[in-house]
Amino acid sequence: MTRSIDHNPRADVAQRMQDRGYAPILLMPRGKRPIDMGWQDRDNSDTARRLRWNPDNNLGWRQGLQPNGKRVLALDDDGGLAALEATLGALPATFAQQTPSGGSHRVYRVPIDVELNNRVRVAGYAVDVRCDGGFIAIWPSELDAGVYRITNEGPLVALPERWLAALRAVPLPPPVPLPSNLTPSLERALKYTAQCEPAVAGQGGHAATFRVALKAVEFGLTIADTLSVLNEYNRRCDPPWSPAELRHKAEQAHGVGRVQRGGKLAAKAARERMGTR
Repeated sequence: MTRSIDHNPRADVAQRMQDRGYAPILLMPRGKRPIDMGWQDRDNSDTARRLRWNPDNNLGWRQGLQPNGKRVLALDDDGGLAALEATLGALPATFAQQTPSGGSHRVYRVPIDVELNNRVRVAGYAVDVRCDGGFIAIWPSELDAGVYRITNEGPLVALPERWLAALRAVPLPPPVPLPSNLTPSLERALKYTAQCEPAVAGQGGHAATFRVALKAVEFGLTIADTLSVLNEYNRRCDPPWSPAELRHKAEQAHGVGRVQRGGKLAAKAARERMGTR
């Protein structure tokens, strides 16, 4: 049977976004996880076509610099935006949608030359930021909890200067020196971690960082060396974890017993023995 590629709402929305120079991305069906590895830099001009062949996939909007040269930022409100507006000033109306959880997204234009990170809980309020390297799921995507609904189709407007100043990027932590003499296990773990996707706030960042800590355990590292791996990984995380958070993840990874300590080295040795037979 041939799958119909006729009208479907998500493909139509993606096509309109592409026509206007925005960056739609494919998400997992009934989920918020991007389908494509390297989606942050991928050419998304085929998103509408791919949705016509796979209409069950959800639709996302990559934030940051768009194909049309504009740069956009989404405020992800989970109940703290009104209080933050009382501090930073009322926000102008712009494109907005309600999320299945009852929160909302508002998308604004921002300057290209201002450094902005993805952030969680701005100034302690339940408001997250999605910009370069971030995304949001958009209407008419659907989760188990419900569907996204547009509440304002108006044009994108500029984020006010006071808000822009408050959302400027948090500086990266200074590099933590590695041990002067790297053990073979630590060196292999660092090479492995360099290939891992960085943790991004609101996009499974905790799980991604904890996976790195578990891999360090599999490489047979001590807690101190696990921290060295996590500190290197943290240079690419957005936003970076605090030293206390990294230590907690290292200790948790060593204590949960979910992986065999030195398991990767044991598997490597077994493969080498098999190869000599």
